Amino acid sequence: PFMNISKNFGFKIPNNIRDECDGKGIVDQINILNISLFEDMKIDHIERLNRQFELLKFSEMKKLSLPSAYILNLISQTNIQLGNLSAALDCSIKAKSKWEIVTKEEYGLAGLILCYSDIGQIYMKMGLIDESMGFFEDGLNLLDDSDELFVAFFKMHYHLSEVYADLNFTSKAHEMINTCIERINSYLFKDENRKYIYLTPSLIILGNLHSKDNPTLAIEHYNKALKMCKHFNDVIYKQKIFYSLGIEYFKLKDLNRSEEYLLKAEKLYDNIKGEVRLINIKLGLYDIHIENNKLDSAYNDLMIAKDLAEKNKLNKELIEIYDR
Repeated sequence: PFMNISKNFGFKIPNNIRDECDGKGIVDQINILNISLFEDMKIDHIERLNRQFELLKFSEMKKLSLPSAYILNLISQTNIQLGNLSAALDCSIKAKSKWEIVTKEEYGLAGLILCYSDIGQIYMKMGLIDESMGFFEDGLNLLDDSDELFVAFFKMHYHLSEVYADLNFTSKAHEMINTCIERINSYLFKDENRKYIYLTPSLIILGNLHSKDNPTLAIEHYNKALKMCKHFNDVIYKQKIFYSLGIEYFKLKDLNRSEEYLLKAEKLYDNIKGEVRLINIKLGLYDIHIENNKLDSAYNDLMIAKDLAEKNKLNKELIEIYDR
């Protein structure tokens, strides 16, 4: 019988995940633990990162390139959620070199395309659009619409939608996210609930795209996405949606409802620890306090945002903070 690897780690692994590992080979067990760590809502991103690195160390010790590459992909995603873009880029570049070795293995090509997508996303967030588009183009050249590449197909088009939105190519952004939604609806999921893991962020993107010209329609998309979160173990989307709803209601001058949603988003910080999102929430609350002439509260929120942004060297956010 295959030995269960769960006891090799310093953190407690839930019994259902241990049971899932029973009777499986070491690579399958590492992949199960990798996904379960990334989707575990009971831990914040800092703790998630510590556990991911522990799992990576074990995989590296066993000289397993494919699981190590996959772990690095998800470590990069956790760093993106924390706003640690340079750390995320470092992990994705290391993952890329591993994926390039295993492209002929099962899931190897999909992993490499996902890695290109991650690097493109990170460069986009850094404001390096040319570098970003270069990696997206490399990924698109390797892509087809086969079921094996479903996740890679989704992420590539999803992140391209974000890039085009940043560049104000709105029709191209709509085209990319609608391509995602069509692919989700045509794909046969073994577990129907997993469909919502992909539909939820797609609706958030649609909400973002309507945010500039139609806040009411944006709110409609965000509320649909919020309902979908109950179908799976949501790690990141609920906070994004609460924040976005807060911003849209502010535009509609419904300050009470705007503050209510921003405070809901802020409350989730303890479970997630994403500092970029907290800075944006504090800026949203600042704007509400200014409208309500609560200058002391506005100043306090602004100073918290300033300290966080300076500590993390977040120049894009600092411009908005200094401006206020």
